[in-house]
This record gives sequence, structure tokens and C-alpha cells, in this order.
Amino acid sequence: MFNVLTNKFYLKLMYLFIGLSFSTVISDIPYFNLLNKATLAYGILLIFINIFEVLFFKKRKFYFFEVFLYAFLFFTLYLNLTEYKLTENLKVWLVNVMILTVLFSIDTYKNKGQLNKEINIISYFIVIYTFILSLCSLILMFLNKNIGSIFKFLDPSAVGSYSGLFKNENSFGIAASLSLVISLYLLFKSNNVLNKILLVIFSVVQFASIIFANGRSAFFPVLTLIFIYALYKFKNIYFRIAAIACPIITAIVSFFALPPDILHKLLTGREYLWLSAFRLINRYPLTGVGNVNKVGRLNDVRVEYLQGLEEGGLHNIFFEILCVNGIISTIFFALFLLFLFIFFFKKLSRENPYNKKIYGTLVCLCLSIVFINFLESSLVYIISFISIIFWIYAGYLVSLLESK
Repeated sequence: MFNVLTNKFYLKLMYLFIGLSFSTVISDIPYFNLLNKATLAYGILLIFINIFEVLFFKKRKFYFFEVFLYAFLFFTLYLNLTEYKLTENLKVWLVNVMILTVLFSIDTYKNKGQLNKEINIISYFIVIYTFILSLCSLILMFLNKNIGSIFKFLDPSAVGSYSGLFKNENSFGIAASLSLVISLYLLFKSNNVLNKILLVIFSVVQFASIIFANGRSAFFPVLTLIFIYALYKFKNIYFRIAAIACPIITAIVSFFALPPDILHKLLTGREYLWLSAFRLINRYPLTGVGNVNKVGRLNDVRVEYLQGLEEGGLHNIFFEILCVNGIISTIFFALFLLFLFIFFFKKLSRENPYNKKIYGTLVCLCLSIVFINFLESSLVYIISFISIIFWIYAGYLVSLLESK
């Protein structure tokens, strides 16, 4: 019984269900939030159990990228204790600790068979659950049915933004696109004909969902998959440098050179959030203002009405960390991501072609979520299905690439 309670695998499954459900009408069911609170309490308990196990029972190799992960956690704790001094900020920090040490768990003490079994269960749960949500959403959209007419407990003022069962088109599209990549991963692994047929059906439904949801961020996972496989296929160094540099240069030049009306159509108001963030960063470059004060301070320096700030943050994870915890914390977090992916690509280069395809698809999944976070703010500070999927799969990837 104790092994079941201390097994982080069950927390991961619970948070996947909660994270995906919170982006849909399911979270509006009365008392659903109690499940979230109970799971959070369970996660906080696992932080302390995890520390005890790592120190005394399940010792493992310490990786270079973890230096920056723990530097980020310790430095933000220091800021919370010395600069912000509000209990709510410490609660957000605890959520970060749970995300970065429990959901992102490196379980190299488990054998490869156990790790594969766990990641398969998680992957099938995601593709089946999102298939049901996406299919129901598409049916509602084709029938032109308002979700409020079916679920009477919904707040009528909030129903207008719903896209099928999902609370907005962005969540709908991103859930579908991540599920599509995971379906491809399972397709590559499966030897069962029936499984392959079902996974193809799931993939078709999710692809249709991406198209009809029409959320810009939803295209990142598919584009990342194509981009990484193109880099893998074309080994010319000049092609690879151009393929990486051109999108970055184009994005930077476009942000500063495009006329404001065109930029607004492309970014749908995010540019106002980012310009306001620049102003705030100039005032508090090293420490940021803390999570609790972020909205108020940004409204004080805003360049325009900041649509979606309270619900979705700054719609860029790096601006989010800069405003909340300052430049030093952002550097630590960016270096952690950089060296984590360097680790992934180094390990992949030593794998056989089959494993390169399997694990490469999961690396694409994780990398696409980082790209999504150039337009969203969902890797830290909050528990969303996007962050949950990233941290769970990143942890399993490290464990699988290291296991014998």
C-alpha cells in the first residue's frame, strides 16, 4: 500500500485527467475543484517523500542540466523570502517544486520494461481521453449546438468563448495537436493491427480538430515534427544552420518591422502584453515583482488594454518569468531547457534507427511545447495539461535514454 501511495506514476495520471479536464466543461461540474485540491495536497506530500527517497534509498546520477533547475528553484525561493514576502507567492513556488521534482521525475532506478509500461499507459490515456473530448467537440460544432443548452450548470456569460467542450479554441487545438504527436509515437511502437487502425482513427479526428479549432499555437507540434525530421534527413550543415536561423530572424524582424495593424492580427493582442512586459522588466530587472503583484504592476505600465492577462498570463513563458522572478531566474530556466535538449539530442545520436524514431518523436513533442510557450505561459507557475505533458514526458525521456 505504501509503495502505491509513494509511486509518482499515479499522481501523473491524476494530474493528466485534471489538467485536460480543466480546459473543458468538465471543470465546471460542481465540486470538481475538490479533486484538484486533493491531488495538489498529494503532490505536496510526494515532494517530501521524494526528497527522503533520493537522499537515502533511490540515489541516482545527478545531471548537469539539473544544476540550473535547482538554481532556478533556490533563487526564486530566496526572492520569495526576501523580496515579495507574500504567502500566495510561496504557494506558487511550492507548485513549481512539485512540477519540477515530482512530475518531472528521473526514475533511472526503474528498469526499461517498467518505464515503457508506464509511458504506454499514460500515452494511451491521453490519446483516448482527448479523442473523446475532440470528437464530442467536433460533433457539437457541426450541429451548431451551444454547450450551455446541454449543461445547465454553466455560467451563461462564459459559454460564448467555448469551442465544443473546450473553454477556448486554443486549448482545443493544442490538446488535439499534442495528442496527434503522441498517437504517432504509439503508432511507431505498436505491432498490433487493431491498435494501429484505432490510432489512425484517433489521428484523423485530432487532425480535423486542429483545422477546425483554428488556434495558432496548435500548429507548433506538427510543424516541429516536420522540422526535426527534415533536419535529421538533410545532414548538410549549411541547411541546418539556415533552417534554424531563418525562422528566428524572421520572427524578430517581423515583430519590430511589421505595421501595428498587421502585427495585431497575427498576435491577437499579445504584442501589447509583451510591450508592457518590457516596461515592467526595465523597472524590476533582477527580481521581478512576484506572481501575486504581476497583474497589478503590468496594468500600471500597460501600453493598451491587456486582454487575457489574468487568465492566460503574458502568453510567453520567458516574459512571464522575467516579470515574475527577474532576469537571473530566466537565465537559469533557459539554460536548464537548453542543456536538457542538448542531453536529448546527444543521447539520440547514439541510438539505433528504431529508437531514434521512437524517442525522437517524444523529443519533438517536448520541443513543440517549448515553442508553444513562445505564445503561451504554461511551463511553470500553473498546472495546465500543456505543462503536465511536457514535464512527464521529459522525465520519462531522460530515464529511458539512460536506462540499459
